[in-house]
Amino acid sequence: MSSYSCIVPVDWDFLWKSLIPSWLSLLDGTLDPATFYERYVPEGVEFGDEFLTEIFSAPADYLSQFPKDGLSPPYPRDVMYSAGKSQGFLDKVDLHADPYLLLFAIKQTASRSLPGADLFADDYWGAVHTGTGERRTDAMSSKNFFHFLNDVFDVVWQPEAWRYAYFRKTEKCSPRLHELLEMLFLYTRVVPGTWFPGYAPMWPSHDDLSYAGYLLPVEVSALSEELARWAWPVPGSAEDAMFPLFADRVTRAAEGGFGLITLHAG
Repeated sequence: MSSYSCIVPVDWDFLWKSLIPSWLSLLDGTLDPATFYERYVPEGVEFGDEFLTEIFSAPADYLSQFPKDGLSPPYPRDVMYSAGKSQGFLDKVDLHADPYLLLFAIKQTASRSLPGADLFADDYWGAVHTGTGERRTDAMSSKNFFHFLNDVFDVVWQPEAWRYAYFRKTEKCSPRLHELLEMLFLYTRVVPGTWFPGYAPMWPSHDDLSYAGYLLPVEVSALSEELARWAWPVPGSAEDAMFPLFADRVTRAAEGGFGLITLHAG
């Protein structure tokens, strides 16, 4: 496993009232790839023309769970999995093609600049800066894992399932902080029209692109408050330097009224 993942601040209303409904229209055949690409990937990407020949689709039964004129996030993984309408989609979803068009759209049109100065602008390894000017986005990246999660979760590799299972260390932080971290990082929430696992909380042990989780703006504010109360860094932690960057991104996203989304291998 060798992948880079990132947490990106997003305009919540734009993501759920424009971008995701259009993504679902692409999957039901009422919007063609060229129009989606022109509208949501305006800067283009290398080999972007290849997307225009892809066939994007999803079963009607699966798509019926997401009314495009009134999406109501969040979508809990447990609910989506138990509803029985997702398996046909999960059996056919192409982890190597479909999600990348959505990824570029999120980065180019849904991501937003954070307010305030970036104290981590020179942090080559963790601080990600995409775009220029008003389109500049202060994100956070990590290779393979967000290691500070190990301080509050026990992590068990399950190679037969291609995943790392996460179990709460109940004595390490509040139940609310555990919940918020799971919703942002560990696949307890689903982005409509994208792959999700049959088990959570987890982190993949493969390098395919997927959408690990997201927080509503009000939840970003709650996470900022929880982090401020959390007794961190843990003495002796191997990843002390990563947490301040994470806390900075969360705090500034809360100040801007943004949501957050985590892109695995994205």
